[in-house]
Amino acid sequence: MAVLCLFLLLFVFMFLGVPVAISLGLSGAVSILMFSQDSVSSLAIKLFETSDAYTFLAIPFFLLSGAFMTTGGVAQRLIDFANACVGHIRGGLAIVLILAPIFFPIAMKLGIDPIHLGIVMVVNMEIGLVHPPVGLNLFVTSAVTGLTLGQTIRAAMPWLMILLVFLIMVTYLPFISLALPHWLGM
Repeated sequence: MAVLCLFLLLFVFMFLGVPVAISLGLSGAVSILMFSQDSVSSLAIKLFETSDAYTFLAIPFFLLSGAFMTTGGVAQRLIDFANACVGHIRGGLAIVLILAPIFFPIAMKLGIDPIHLGIVMVVNMEIGLVHPPVGLNLFVTSAVTGLTLGQTIRAAMPWLMILLVFLIMVTYLPFISLALPHWLGM
């Protein structure tokens, strides 16, 4: 019943034109007040206790760094560089979606197997996800395990080195990535 009330209130607030962030907050607060056995003061205390988690603080700090980069002109230079590389498409997934079809015919002309190209691109993307300081998987792992971000980075470094060695091996020794497809007759 509480979940039904939560979603019903969310959609009602959004239908009335309330901004999404405020709709989420209001529907959550009303649902908690209606269906929770805790007092309002204990909910406020819990809210402030969870606000010291650095994973929640990452969002405002990302916004703050974006504001600094925008006012300093760094963001515009990065956008200009991305435009010079891939045109008007922004974002990691968009870059991969745009560059993969561009690289595919070039790779085929050079005699590079498409399976090999795909494996090299996927390993590169995974290295980007665990590479400090912006690797999303580092923040998720840190939040799930309860370790600090520094401890998570130190724990991920051996795996990152293994990924880098694997990338070098797969890139320069293509038979490693092509052995299984060849054995299966692909």
